[in-house]
Amino acid sequence: MVIVVFTFLFNRQWLIYSRAVDVSYNIPFISSFFMFAVMFFAMMVVVFFI
Repeated sequence: MVIVVFTFLFNRQWLIYSRAVDVSYNIPFISSFFMFAVMFFAMMVVVFFI
């Protein structure tokens, strides 16, 4: 279940990242990577408490 959710979030973030690259290059990449790191940290917290 956790792996499915994580895969879904990762694919969604990758789509956002690809779209951001079409618009610009540096800032959207950093923003997307930061959001992915926050999501990953949140998932780790959820898994830890579960």
